[in-house]
Amino acid sequence: MYAQLAASKKWLAENKTTTFILQTLIGANLIALLAQVAIPTPFVMITGQSLGVLLMGFALGRKAATAALLTYLAEGAMGLPVFAGGKAGGGGADGFIGWLFVWFCGDGGDFGLGER
Repeated sequence: MYAQLAASKKWLAENKTTTFILQTLIGANLIALLAQVAIPTPFVMITGQSLGVLLMGFALGRKAATAALLTYLAEGAMGLPVFAGGKAGGGGADGFIGWLFVWFCGDGGDFGLGER
């Protein structure tokens, strides 16, 4: 098992571009999955989307987290139901919600400042 782990680490170190693309796609889809987790309250719905943004910032680092968040937004803009409540499209991304998405991208990058 240790030999497999060492081989995986070696492969990841040698294939930086492929690793970055995989981190970006997995991160974007993990945010999409967490966005579907919701706690309904009388005034506002609490979703796992914010948790996903913070997790990506901590786990992936600044560049990969920002790329994952931009990929997530692109998936929603293309019509995939990745936003909270299974919503999609750019129609709701104006005004406050649009600025919230911009904040998400900045937030995910900010939490990745401690990367190596």
